[in-house]
Amino acid sequence: MDELAGEWLQKGQGIAGYSSGWMDRGNELEPEARAAYEFQTNNTVTEVGFVFRDVLRRVGGSPDGMIEKDGGLEIKCPKLGNHVRNLRTKTMPRTYIPQVQGNMWLTDRKWWDFMSYYPGLPSMIKRIERDNAYISLLEKAMTKFLADYSDVKLQLEDYRK
Repeated sequence: MDELAGEWLQKGQGIAGYSSGWMDRGNELEPEARAAYEFQTNNTVTEVGFVFRDVLRRVGGSPDGMIEKDGGLEIKCPKLGNHVRNLRTKTMPRTYIPQVQGNMWLTDRKWWDFMSYYPGLPSMIKRIERDNAYISLLEKAMTKFLADYSDVKLQLEDYRK
């Protein structure tokens, strides 16, 4: 919340995003992984940019792709050991639940395919169904966050450049 408030105070000037070597690797491999996904599933992936929940544009995310009218795609290109664990367990790591369910909430989709991709190895693709109970909790948490964020901006109004 304080990071967002700082961006608001600066009116979006000079904001440096976070990046890591693994994030950079994932961005580089994403087109290759998307092509592998399309080949393996025979689904056509439509790339989208940043999507917003509603016209107020206060909540949004960046899905890796949309599939037909009901689905979406999240691609991860993890390090070797994590990919092998994904292959072995055939499950999406729990750390991605907020991202995947959040993207379904943002886009009103019914399912999301999670793909773990490592060049030269089989991919792991797992269909994740929409969890309306989880999404309801997420929506309540976001409503509270947005209300709290509005309060923070009021507190900081005098400092805005």
